[in-house]
Amino acid sequence: MSEKKVENYNIGEVLGQGSFARVYKCENEKDGKQYAMKVIKRQSLSPNQVKRLKIEIAIMQSINHANIVHLYDLLSTDARYMLVMDLVEGGELMSHIDGPLPEAKAAEYLIQIASATRFCHGLGIVHRDLKFENVLMKKDGTLVITDFGLGNISNSPDKTFFTSKTLCGSPHYIAPEVTEGGKYDGRNADIWSLGVLFFAMLTYEFPFNDPEYFKIFQLAKEGKYPVPTASSKEAQELLKMILVPDPDKRAQWEDIFNSKFFMKYAKLSSENEITILQNKQVCKFWPTQKDMLAQQQMHEKAGVPLVEKKKDANGCPFCEENINIQQTCDCPNWTVKKAISLQGISDVFQAMSILVQALRNTTKKEITVQYHQQRVTADEFELKLFSPSAGKFFVRIGTQQLNTFENYQNEITKVLNEVKAGKKISLMQVAEVRCQCNQ
Repeated sequence: MSEKKVENYNIGEVLGQGSFARVYKCENEKDGKQYAMKVIKRQSLSPNQVKRLKIEIAIMQSINHANIVHLYDLLSTDARYMLVMDLVEGGELMSHIDGPLPEAKAAEYLIQIASATRFCHGLGIVHRDLKFENVLMKKDGTLVITDFGLGNISNSPDKTFFTSKTLCGSPHYIAPEVTEGGKYDGRNADIWSLGVLFFAMLTYEFPFNDPEYFKIFQLAKEGKYPVPTASSKEAQELLKMILVPDPDKRAQWEDIFNSKFFMKYAKLSSENEITILQNKQVCKFWPTQKDMLAQQQMHEKAGVPLVEKKKDANGCPFCEENINIQQTCDCPNWTVKKAISLQGISDVFQAMSILVQALRNTTKKEITVQYHQQRVTADEFELKLFSPSAGKFFVRIGTQQLNTFENYQNEITKVLNEVKAGKKISLMQVAEVRCQCNQ
């Protein structure tokens, strides 16, 4: 770019260059702050690439997180798009790694990347190209995830479920289900890539490696990788949880953040933050209500319309499948087994939301939701939704102690009254849910 100034930005040195863009250092003459300016030639982009750029722009404008690059300004001319972003002068993470990392340092990096990625998922965003080249380091050692060029936005009103048929990512980091060419959950694919990054930090090698790409994909599908015996048992266990070829059996965020490895090197400091013990760095891993409000216009900017949930009470809100609601059920493995009427509730999604909210009010244990089976479980509970006649719902509660049942019964009553008074409750705000359609 020959210009030395664009609007109020003075253009400086070239920081990097790719196939379609060049990145410059720039300074805003109004406030004296320095930024990175990504300059993209319009004529180099196909219509589909323009669409992807709109999504990337919307994502970076919407996110405000210490470990994720933010887009501050967007300029355009007839010839170029110019994206003004955070300046991260430390370069790519890989440039700071020249061999296996000490486990504590690997943990420090892993927790930052995991927190930022989980935060994105909470806003309805998947990255789909997590790799060392897309993780930058600030001068103070803080990591920053960048390049959402392959990112995507959920079109679900609950910002929770992602399916795609797009083959994206880089060969060494690609999840097995992505290479199969069918629908996949982008969140699971991001978690797989996180496992690859973690393995490489510990060993300075990729878990699945071969000169030929198709052999890399085959190794990943088999889930065979050399066990990093120099690493702790906690690290080995976490890798074993994440690098699972079957996405339905792969660790989810609650599994990862509650793992022995994470608890060894970090401490949950609030309901949406985790503190790294070594350097006391606080990482936000789940968006607050303020974060949610700040990105409400993201869908409009990206051109990704929200798709309303199915009106059919038997339809799964996350997929095209219908579900069969049981007319009766049992919880055979529990001492106390009682049913409660959800009087006045005639919608499956709302009923499931009430069950989970009441359970979250009762226990801090991890909650698992199997939507297609209308089943919710936690450490000391099993809940099953059933409908003996159209429009009438009951929940069968299985537990071991009568007082535990009574506590939950009280919470159910409380939440039911709140809903009847007009309070909105969404299943995804209190638990992470995976659609079970393909099982």
